[in-house]
Amino acid sequence: MIDAVQVGAANVTINRNDHVLVTQPDGRVKRGSDGGFYARDTRFVSSYELTLAGKRPQLLNAPGAHPVAHDPGRRP
Repeated sequence: MIDAVQVGAANVTINRNDHVLVTQPDGRVKRGSDGGFYARDTRFVSSYELTLAGKRPQLLNAPGAHPVAHDPGRRP
């Protein structure tokens, strides 16, 4: 018997040196999730959601998703 596997949306991870931000694809960090802002193995932000007048903004347009982003101003 095969168990059903449920896969959710991938997280977005942005890191630089020892600073890491893990969010949902829409930029939110849900309370109780593993997401947040981490620095030196310490989580400083555990939930974040932008609201305007109590409502989440509606996305009007966005470029296609790219699996990897590069910072052109940073040299290895």
